[in-house]
Amino acid sequence: MFCTNCGAKNEDTSLFCESCGAKLEVPAVPVTPVAETPVAETPVEEAPVAEVAEETVAEPVAPAEPVAPYAQPQQTTYTQPVQPQQATYTQAAQPVQPQQAAYAQYAQPRQPINMKQLIWPILAGCEAILLIVMIVVFFSVGNGVYSAKNTAVTYYKAYLAQDWDAVYDYIDMDEDEFLTKESFIASQETSAKKDTYTVTAKENPYSKYDTSLDKNEAEVDVTFKSKYHGEQQERLKLTKSGKKFLFFPSWKVSASTYVVNDVTISTYKTFDVYLDGKKLDSTYAKEQDENMVVYTIPHLFRGNHKVAIGFGDAVEDAQIADFSYDGSTYYDYEFSLSGDMLEAASKVGYDSFVTFVNAMVTGADFESVSSLFADAAKQDAESAWSNVCGNYSRFYAQRIKTAQAADIPQTEGITALDLKNMKMTVNGSGVNGDGNLYVDFYLSYDYTSVYRDVTTDWWTGKVTVESKNYDSNGNTEYMRMVYVDGEWKCNANISPYFYYW
Repeated sequence: MFCTNCGAKNEDTSLFCESCGAKLEVPAVPVTPVAETPVAETPVEEAPVAEVAEETVAEPVAPAEPVAPYAQPQQTTYTQPVQPQQATYTQAAQPVQPQQAAYAQYAQPRQPINMKQLIWPILAGCEAILLIVMIVVFFSVGNGVYSAKNTAVTYYKAYLAQDWDAVYDYIDMDEDEFLTKESFIASQETSAKKDTYTVTAKENPYSKYDTSLDKNEAEVDVTFKSKYHGEQQERLKLTKSGKKFLFFPSWKVSASTYVVNDVTISTYKTFDVYLDGKKLDSTYAKEQDENMVVYTIPHLFRGNHKVAIGFGDAVEDAQIADFSYDGSTYYDYEFSLSGDMLEAASKVGYDSFVTFVNAMVTGADFESVSSLFADAAKQDAESAWSNVCGNYSRFYAQRIKTAQAADIPQTEGITALDLKNMKMTVNGSGVNGDGNLYVDFYLSYDYTSVYRDVTTDWWTGKVTVESKNYDSNGNTEYMRMVYVDGEWKCNANISPYFYYW
């Protein structure tokens, strides 16, 4: 049986179409051709046939009258004629099937018109083709964007633009104490900068023959043009580091491009060493003897770094050290005091000199100034006091006082001192033989001496006593300050000389 909806063939006993699910029905139209066929073949409606039937009822020769409607009233009293009529009716119903087949064949040309059955396969095919194209484009573009060559170009553009934050993200780096983003940026900001125009790159064609490279490494030759040096070329080593979007290799610049190994700093054992602001502990002290120590840093960013020497609470101003190669060494044997410690030493030295001079002018004894000196320097300082300050007191201030007491107006000498334009200048610093930090200063100063001037007129013998001023400029005093028990003390003699003529 054929479906009138889609034309598909089904079993005769099916109630619904196995293809489209439509209900199967036997149409009333096929009965018409069945009725036309027997009418054309058997003229059974003639009157004489009915009469013959009445006369020959008992004879079984009359099976040709099943479709005659006029014979039924006379046959109701007989049983046998009914059976032939049923058989004849059944035979007449059998030709219905071929007629349905003929009807289905007539409806079959309507099948291509049903677009509902065609649009979904077409759409599915288009989507499959589009998906294939997208996959091809995805992998083609992705392999290009995330290739070693393209990574080298984008990295080098960031490098030449001095975008150190972006550059660091391209490096395959295992961080430690001195391998951090902050230390990397600091080391690169003090390096020479390049001015570029264009950047191109290509993979090294011979790298595949380099047995030192494994399958996760690649070498790329980067070419760039510098404003002052023309075209230059550098070779970068890149390493695969994971995946991007689950499919593409993530290339990063090998850390060997930026990291140097086993750099050293050599200094005296009494000093502390600060690298980029971090104090090196004893684990870095690989070699040392009675006086010297060598600190070894296993890994450090290639470039300039800040190295400072410290002693106790004092740390010198950092110096720039160049670590461009494996095994680079920096030597520092001189301590240069700076910062608050230096200012404190300068102030104590300044105040000590003023206190010393005031004591000298007033004729005080050494005990009044002994606390200004370190214990190791007191003996020499007291001897200097006797020679310099004692002479001043004896020949100047004390002589005037004695003369005034005796009412001797002819005595002259300094009565007061006014120090001016004092300035402390550092001449050096370090650690002395006793293991103490010291700073050498030159104290420059001017002064005005107020003195008593006595003159006698040769003709009249008249004596005139006047108070006058004497200015002296450009005087210098050497001073050494030493740091002992947390305090700055004078460690050298103070020997100033003052005049009034």
